[in-house]
Amino acid sequence: MLETATLNIEPTVAIKDDRFDVNIISKCTLKIDLSKNRFQFCIVNNEINTCVWLEDYQFTFYLDEDSILTNLNQIYQNHQFLPANYWQSIQIQVNSKVFTLIPKSIYKSDDAIKYLQLLTGSQVNDKYFIFDEIIKDKEIVCVFGIEKEIINWFKNMYPAQKVKPIPRIITFIENSFLNYSQNCIHLSFEDDKVDVIYQKNGNLILCNYYTYRTIHDLEYYLLMICNEMDCLNPGVEVYLYNEITPFSEAFQIIERNFTEKRFANLISKIKYSQYFIDLPEHRYVNLFGMNAR
Repeated sequence: MLETATLNIEPTVAIKDDRFDVNIISKCTLKIDLSKNRFQFCIVNNEINTCVWLEDYQFTFYLDEDSILTNLNQIYQNHQFLPANYWQSIQIQVNSKVFTLIPKSIYKSDDAIKYLQLLTGSQVNDKYFIFDEIIKDKEIVCVFGIEKEIINWFKNMYPAQKVKPIPRIITFIENSFLNYSQNCIHLSFEDDKVDVIYQKNGNLILCNYYTYRTIHDLEYYLLMICNEMDCLNPGVEVYLYNEITPFSEAFQIIERNFTEKRFANLISKIKYSQYFIDLPEHRYVNLFGMNAR
């Protein structure tokens, strides 16, 4: 018999400003990030434009859709205020692999599913809702699919709220254009996957993701990208996001192949409570940096 997927209900990271209480929920934005192996949320007090709460839950292993919903139910049932339905606003992003980017000048909304079919083939079926969204300040349309059951779960949880999840790649792209030089690569790590963005002169040249089994696979993909894009030179800056630390094997790969490297910062008007002073900011740029749609 297969072992039932379980989740440690206690967050692996929790930063809580003890001045926050449920009486100000109606003045706050709830930001949620969901992936196959993680659930994160933070709370922004809109009156003072300050992040006052963060919780990060790590799944013990990759889960299928049903297990994700089961574990979301467990988290919500045991949480003191997360299910509240009177937030000022809610922003939700999902780490969807079903997406593609189309120049706005040639995009036709009636062909949205055709664009995805061309890219992902059998992945696009009746289990997905298909959306499109313009990348902020760019003439680029992101076409993406998110599982219907996940969207419906959040709609049932927050019936009084507007619920339209976006893929994390949109937030990653938008934040990358805030963290950039004339010639730069952005790498967002999550377990065995890395999202890659290459920008040159303020233009998006490459956006893709790669899964890898070993650290040598990761190095191969990065060098392949750099060779194809002709961007392996001392002038290229590399910005690092999400699950990477100065002590990780992935960082050693970056250090060996790139001269200019740095952990990404959140370039935003959002401030932080003093409780966040020791937070490694690059891990949560894509959570804090979500834009309202």
